[in-house]
Amino acid sequence: MKAHKVLNVLTGAIITIAFLMLWGCSNKEDYEQWCAVMMEKPNGDWVDPEFEQFAQRCLGEE
Repeated sequence: MKAHKVLNVLTGAIITIAFLMLWGCSNKEDYEQWCAVMMEKPNGDWVDPEFEQFAQRCLGEE
């Protein structure tokens, strides 16, 4: 049972890393479109990673 949980965690981590790597390769126009969509989305509907990504991609904060 423990091996199954470890495999699930590792799979999730690999998927997250792959997503972040692909996200970093997106072009500026994609960011601008995403930023515009996020500006319209109510803050209560944002998930935690979106706050950080918005600050980095749209506000230029690191």
